[in-house]
Order: sequence, then structure tokens, then C-alpha cells
Amino acid sequence: ITDSAAAIQASSDGFLTKAGTVTVDGTATSAQATTISGFGKAVIYSISDVAANALVAAGTAYNEAVNIEITGNITFAKADIIKEAGNSGTKTYNIVDSAAAIAAGIGADVATINGATVVEADTAANKAEANTIGGINKAIVYNISDTGANVASINSVALNKAVNITMTGTALVSEAVTVDNATNS
Repeated sequence: ITDSAAAIQASSDGFLTKAGTVTVDGTATSAQATTISGFGKAVIYSISDVAANALVAAGTAYNEAVNIEITGNITFAKADIIKEAGNSGTKTYNIVDSAAAIAAGIGADVATINGATVVEADTAANKAEANTIGGINKAIVYNISDTGANVASINSVALNKAVNITMTGTALVSEAVTVDNATNS
């Protein structure tokens, strides 16, 4: 049987078990995959869905899929669920989350960050977060905002990888020179 995800989802396990091979023509949404993966009969399918529908817990829907593609931006937590899936094919996702969550994610499971197509912090990174984010090879879009003393003591690689750098409060000339010398974009 080869049919749409909607048709297979609306079918029954009793009917599908009579078939030799069952394949979804096209892709299934996360909701359709959840139903399809609940059948006793193995079904070949890939998932393509929007970020709002990305599953919040690991399970058979992701594990039994061939490919998983989530369009739009998801948090590190949802990306980690996809990265941990036991699917047999590719995993495609973008991460947009706070600088704190991305820095923590690097410490918890850098493979999730490295596996993303795009990674972007939607809040400015402080000194510790910038040093962590700038310390890996993955291109990550982020800004920095911290006190003059803290910004001046961020490692040069992290300063150079940042998009915008903001020094809060009053800064010394030497601190401002450090930021001015950065090759950030």
C-alpha cells in the first residue's frame, strides 16, 4: 500500500496488517506520525512539519520515521528531542533560543547545536555565554551585552564572531578599544 499520510492515518491496524509493505506517499505531519507509529504494522514514512507542531517528547513517531524535517525555528529543548530520535535518515531543524539556553545546550549536548542548520540567539549573550557560544566551530548568530569590564575580558574569538557588541554602564578607554578592535560583523 502506498497512500497519503492522511489516508493511512485514517486506516486501521487490522486492515494495514494485511498488506505487504505500507508506505506514506509524501510526508506526514507530527500528529499523523504519532497515529501511524501506533499501528502494529510497520509503516515507512518521513515527517515534515512546522515548528509549532514539533513533538515535545521523544517517542515512536520520531524513532520510526525515515527523515525528520521541522521548518521554522525551535528551541534547543525541542531540537534535542529531534537529535536524540532513532530515525533512520536525516534530521533538519533550526534553533532560535535565548543565549543562556544555547550556551547551556552547548554544555549539555553540543551535537544538537552542531546538527542544526541555523542557530541564533534571540537575546544578547553576557560574558560567560559569549565565551561558550564563541568557543565552538558552529556558526551561531548572537549579540553581546554586558558591562565594559566584562565585555573587554571576553575572549577575542567570541568578540569577533558576535554581530553586535554593547557595553552597558561606563567603560574605560582601554575597554572600549578592545571592543573597537573586534572584527565582529
